[in-house]
Amino acid sequence: MAIYITVFFTSVFFAWVYETRFSPRRVQPVFDAPDLRRTEYRPFSGRDTLILSCLVLSVLPIWWITAMRYSVGTDYAIPYVFNFLAANNEGVFCFSEPGMNGLNLLLGWLGCNYQAVFITTGTVITVLFPILIYRQSDTPAYSLMIFFASGMFFHSLNNVRQYVAMAIALVAILDRKHPIRSVLLIVIGGLFHYAAFLYLPLYLAIQIKLPKKVYRILTVAALAVSPLLTILAKAVIARTKYAYFLNIETPSVSWLTVLINLFFFALYFYYYDPEDPVLRGAAVFQFVAAVFTVLSVMIPNEELWVRTIRLVSCIPMLFCTVAFRREKRAWLRWGLTIGTAVMLGLYTVYTVVLHGGQGVLPYQYIFGVDTSVMI
Repeated sequence: MAIYITVFFTSVFFAWVYETRFSPRRVQPVFDAPDLRRTEYRPFSGRDTLILSCLVLSVLPIWWITAMRYSVGTDYAIPYVFNFLAANNEGVFCFSEPGMNGLNLLLGWLGCNYQAVFITTGTVITVLFPILIYRQSDTPAYSLMIFFASGMFFHSLNNVRQYVAMAIALVAILDRKHPIRSVLLIVIGGLFHYAAFLYLPLYLAIQIKLPKKVYRILTVAALAVSPLLTILAKAVIARTKYAYFLNIETPSVSWLTVLINLFFFALYFYYYDPEDPVLRGAAVFQFVAAVFTVLSVMIPNEELWVRTIRLVSCIPMLFCTVAFRREKRAWLRWGLTIGTAVMLGLYTVYTVVLHGGQGVLPYQYIFGVDTSVMI
């Protein structure tokens, strides 16, 4: 566990150095200034060794631990190792997504072993998520910390295909200047996990500058009819390969996930601004996350909804400081910034370290916890 903590702090430290010394935005810290002006992103100079060093050193630790892991994650052996060997030794494809099947074949053709699968997917995840953060966040060090504190990193060690798809699609989701490229990247992400196609309607939705009053009315109305959406959700899920999630023998609801997403929903509901593209996009994503949160109570299968909610809640979590900056009272900005980090950190400690959370994450290997005896 000490290795992971060291890695996290090392990555965040170098992100902080970049943010305070080299960031092209050069905005004041979120704690100290309510200045709402946000400059446009300007690509850093590749010739600047110090800038490149900070960026590389902020990514390298998490890349190493992701790409070079061995037997970490409940999905490590099955499906990833098993499917790689089946595809290259027997010509049997177990993934329904063509992207992962193609990757397995390509790596096998190049003479690589199954570890190359984790090196490749780990590179996609640990490089593209920081790129998303550095390009869109006013406070990249804080956003990178949230990537760790909220459990996203630990989920990525297990839900590999989903996070590869998310990493590819999310890099494009807030890009307003290249819509064709953005849609293409979302489609490419969907080839690795079909859930990424959810981003296509969301990409269109965040282009619409809904007035604050209209946004609030629509979100409240949608939440009010969420119980009716349960019927539609069940019908859709029943026609997919995830239909088995509806066979609920032991109902389970992640109430911490519910409370956290309701907090973020209230945050963006209050600070929504149609003129800020990042804030507008995060608000739309969190609205969908709130609807999924309600559905998670109506269809109580924790494994299904923790994964589904994370598809859309990641953006609001990573860029929450954009909402914090709308608050002009310094004491409240401090409270929101520090409180959110502490809240998400405690959530990860409780679910990952102490309780094992349905055994979805690689607790046993990371923290020395035997998930088989957990209640």
